[in-house]
Amino acid sequence: MARILLVSHELSVTGAPNSLLRQARYFMEAGHSVDVWSYSGGALLPRYEEAGLRPELVADNRRALREKYEANPVKYDLVVCNTTRTYRCVDVFRRFRIKVAWFIRETKLLDEDYWMNPDFAKVFREFGNLYTVSEYAADVVRYYNNRVRVVYNSVADAFHGFAVPAKAARFGFIGSLIPEKGIEPLIEAFRRTRRTFPDITLTIAGGIPEDAARRLRAATEDESSIRWLGMVQGPEKAAFFDSIDVLCVPSLDEPFGLTVAEGAMQGKAIVTTDRTGANFLVDRDNGRIVRAGDVDALAAALSDFASMNADGLRACAEHSRATYLSKGSVDSEREAVLRMLDETTVEPCVRGRLRDDDKRPLFHEVRYADGSRRFYFKNLRLVTVKGRGIRTR
Repeated sequence: MARILLVSHELSVTGAPNSLLRQARYFMEAGHSVDVWSYSGGALLPRYEEAGLRPELVADNRRALREKYEANPVKYDLVVCNTTRTYRCVDVFRRFRIKVAWFIRETKLLDEDYWMNPDFAKVFREFGNLYTVSEYAADVVRYYNNRVRVVYNSVADAFHGFAVPAKAARFGFIGSLIPEKGIEPLIEAFRRTRRTFPDITLTIAGGIPEDAARRLRAATEDESSIRWLGMVQGPEKAAFFDSIDVLCVPSLDEPFGLTVAEGAMQGKAIVTTDRTGANFLVDRDNGRIVRAGDVDALAAALSDFASMNADGLRACAEHSRATYLSKGSVDSEREAVLRMLDETTVEPCVRGRLRDDDKRPLFHEVRYADGSRRFYFKNLRLVTVKGRGIRTR
């Protein structure tokens, strides 16, 4: 039995804490002992407790983390730190000569964290046991540190049979209606496709937290072919998947994209982009991968499916389902997570003392959005160095 500690920046009902909860379950099902630390609580806490876990709140401070571990009678065989926010915990535990695996999930924030926070950047570029959730995300990580492995996310199998395709293709979108999800290009591509195929429909499910999304919904109120459901969960979510033939995931930047995995699990044809990490589940037999933000390419992909008959859509559905079972199932993720116990190594001895977060070093640097850096002794600026700037993708 291994003793494992999982560290989260929070326990909100979002992707990263949910993924960490799945990992906790995999380890416990394999007979290992699991503890959870978190910098803050959240609405996901009851689900951790239902799984038999009692997360402890800890301070995001090196001194406090070190003292807590030193006072802890449990000495861990593996520590899994989740997201860039937990870098101080990574720095502390690697110095105790413990195996530490660090999951970098939010690659959209990695560029900013690296260039704007030299404390984070130093830990990140030195560390050798990085993990992320897709090859797309790994490419971003490798720009700064090529020692990264991929553990694909998964979704639980909730399949209950193939839906009967309608006479006209039914397209659907589900997810947060934020600009990064590409909902605006999707609606424009759908409108163009409908000029040739007037009977097709588009169903949109998800909360509307952004002013832009609310304006978009208001602008389509007179279009009967576009239906807005709002947030759906449980039976309503199952009904959404039953009501569509093609799932559209037109993300502009998505480190993974669980909705792609859900679409494959539910047996749907899928249209997604080259900036969606889960597009390893999509090929020409069950979907289309288009350039992110390219309305013309997106419209062409929708037209491909709009022109298919029921037999063609059913063949895509069956291929999606088979791809999920072979590449995207919980079993695949569980195997990769448990493998971390063997493939994660102890970090080499770290040079330099552990930084005290309560004290500002005599020599320090400040980084700026254009990539420039200024070096100071106390409050005296010594030199300014131009940098290569924040990476754009």
